[in-house]
Formats: sequence, C-alpha cells, structure tokens
Amino acid sequence: MESIINIIQSTYLIERVTSLMIYVIVLYFEYAYICRATTYTQIKRYLNIYLIILVLMAFFFVPDASKDLTRILRNTDYWKNLSLSDVYRYEIAKSTTPIGQFYIYFCRKTQIDGFLPAITAFLFFNNVFYILKKCYKDLNCTSKSIAISLLVFMSSGCFLEVISDIKCFLGFSIVCRCVFEDLCLKKNIVKNVPFYVVASLIHLSVVPIVVLRLLFYIIFESGIKPIEKVFSTMILLIVSGGTVLYFDDLIDAVLNKANSYLSGGHYSYLWEYIIGSVFWLLLVYTLKIYKENKEKHDNDLIMESLNKFSLLFIAVEAVFCFEYNIFHRYLLISLFMSIPFISILISKYDIPKKSQSNIIIISVLVLLLVCMRGNLCGYKFFVLN
Repeated sequence: MESIINIIQSTYLIERVTSLMIYVIVLYFEYAYICRATTYTQIKRYLNIYLIILVLMAFFFVPDASKDLTRILRNTDYWKNLSLSDVYRYEIAKSTTPIGQFYIYFCRKTQIDGFLPAITAFLFFNNVFYILKKCYKDLNCTSKSIAISLLVFMSSGCFLEVISDIKCFLGFSIVCRCVFEDLCLKKNIVKNVPFYVVASLIHLSVVPIVVLRLLFYIIFESGIKPIEKVFSTMILLIVSGGTVLYFDDLIDAVLNKANSYLSGGHYSYLWEYIIGSVFWLLLVYTLKIYKENKEKHDNDLIMESLNKFSLLFIAVEAVFCFEYNIFHRYLLISLFMSIPFISILISKYDIPKKSQSNIIIISVLVLLLVCMRGNLCGYKFFVLN
C-alpha cells in the first residue's frame, strides 16, 4: 500500500488527473454553449470566458524539471534585476531572436514566474479565438461549425506546449492570424508584413513558415489583381532582404538549427507521433470532403486558397515526418488553418451529418489519448504536500 502511495505522489497522479479533468470539463461546456449560441455577442462572451480560464490555468501551471518553461525561468531568473540597457547589451543584442528575448525580459520584470506562461496563453489563444470570432461574424459560419473547429483545435493538447515552449508557439500564432487575415478576410499582405517580421524575430522555427507563406503568395495565391501582386511582391522582397541584411546571422542560425534537427539525436515521443498522425489524417479527410463537394462552389476563392495552403503544409509535414520537432510543430500550422476550413466546410458545403460526426468522434478520441499519453498529460496547476 505504501509503495502505491509513493508512486501516486512521485508521479503527481492526483494533481494531473484533477487538472486534466478540469481542462476537459471546461472544453465540453464551451463546446456545448457555443453550439447553442445564436448571436455574435454570445460567441464572443463564451470565448472570452474561455480565454480567462486558460490564462488562469497557465498562471498556476507547475512545470516539471524537464519542461522548457523550467529551463527558461531558471536561466533568466537574474534578468529580474537587470535594467533594459543591460539586458539589451548582454542578451538581446547578441540574439538572433531579439523580440523573443525582449518578450521574456518584459515578463520576468514582473517578478512573478506565472506571468510568462499566462501572458503567452493570453496572446496565443487570443489569436485562436480571433479567428473563430471572425469566422462567425465575417464569414457567416454557423455556431455549430465554430464549436466543432474549437473542439478539433483544443483536442490537440497544444495548451501545455504553448505555456511551456513559450516563444515558438507564440510566433506561430501570430503568423497564422496574419495568414487567416490575408486569405479569408482579403487583407493586403503588405499590411501584415510588420507582424511577419516580428514573429520571425520571436523564434527561429517561424522563419521557414514565413518563407513558405511568401512563396505561396507569389506562386499560388489567386484572386489578386496582377498589378497589386507585383507591387506587393516587390515590397515583400525588399522588406525580407532588409531584415536579412540587418539581422545578418538570422539565416545562418535558421540553417544551423534545421541541420541540427535533421541530423538526428533530438527529443522524440512515440505517442505524440501517433496523435499527430491521427490529426494529420483527420485534416486530409476534411480536404477530401472539400474536394468531393467543391464543384458546387467553383467560385469560392477563400476555400480554394485555404485548400492550397493546407496542402502545402501537409506536404511539408509528410516530407519531414521522420523528424519529430518539425512534424509536430508544423502540424500546428495545419491545425490553425483547419479552424476556418472546417468552419466554412460545415457551414456552407452541406456535408453529410456522418462526416460531421466523424470529425467530432475522432477529435474526442484524440483528446482522450492526449490526456492519457500525450504531452498534455503532464499538466498540473497544483502540487499536494
């Protein structure tokens, strides 16, 4: 009996199970309430409440010694007592991701450890919920489609990595919000250039995504006047070139990081590979549904752009599936793009009820798997004495 108690205490089983139950229960109620919502005000209220809950869960997060957040907090503890000029001279000026370093410094100056994961959760999920709100308000998606998209995304269990990995996923969310505005809200890409640059200077993993985004705009993106595309492309190339020249070590750092990943020897986790593969197949399944029904909506440029962009990243993930970090992290981009894609697909394409049910069932099964064996199973917001 004593050995069982020791195992429970050493693995924080009670703390983790309790924390995960709260995560799942909150997600269930959010899904149920959003399904029944009839106005934008209700959608906005439910998502804002959810955002507050996630921020609180992030604030009280108790990371294990192996988590990136523990390493970040330990290595930057002395930043609390540094002036901005000192931290710039010794840390930020030497970094290839200066905005990411400044962001951590700003959070550390509060003298509160929980502020860093909390503000990261706020920024990340604010971008997620922004897309959901816009899908309902501007793209006329149904509340049920919004709820299903939310379920798909939150079932991935990325919450733990958002509040632990910090810079990488935050940068991804900024890029994905910009891509959504470009493709779905038809915002001129030039207006989002500053945000693409900021995201690139938060974490090195963001840079290849921004490069792929620019290539997609130049080669694949349709529905743009030729003169506008030429003008925008010139600005993009000028800004990109200027950024590379000013931060002259950026490209070398990205290539070195990519080479270190591809050379092997980095962290890998079989269960997250399995979870990621199921989500990857789910995304392919939604693309297949779109292909079967798109003839009825030949002039839907938004869905066609989302389809092409999703195929691009699905191809990248397939090519680099042998490297855990690239596959796992870049799958998040596809999950982000699935929010508007699934929302529009369910709202406007009259897909069979069975297909909707399949998406829900797979998401719920993956959520259970994530809670039992995925990265999320390491989440806890309290520790018993």
